[in-house]
Amino acid sequence: MIKFDYLGWNKKLNKIDLTLSNVPWLYVLWNSEESKMIMGSNELVKMLLIYQYDKTVLSASELKKLKHGYASKTAYSGKVNNVLRKIPTLTK
Repeated sequence: MIKFDYLGWNKKLNKIDLTLSNVPWLYVLWNSEESKMIMGSNELVKMLLIYQYDKTVLSASELKKLKHGYASKTAYSGKVNNVLRKIPTLTK
């Protein structure tokens, strides 16, 4: 049986910034101009949390979907491959 370190997992997860007005949640979950929550981003939010926790967990297709979804939500105008560079992660 594999032993899972729940305490270590929880401590690491608590380091993810969930402030809605900060990257990556701004324009994904929060519209700062209207001070309103944005709905309909469940899959993108899930992938953003996984990416921040341990980006190596995402498959190549999931990472591509994340990049395109995040670029679309945030009106990113640069190269899609660079869209996640400002998102803080817990792994290098």
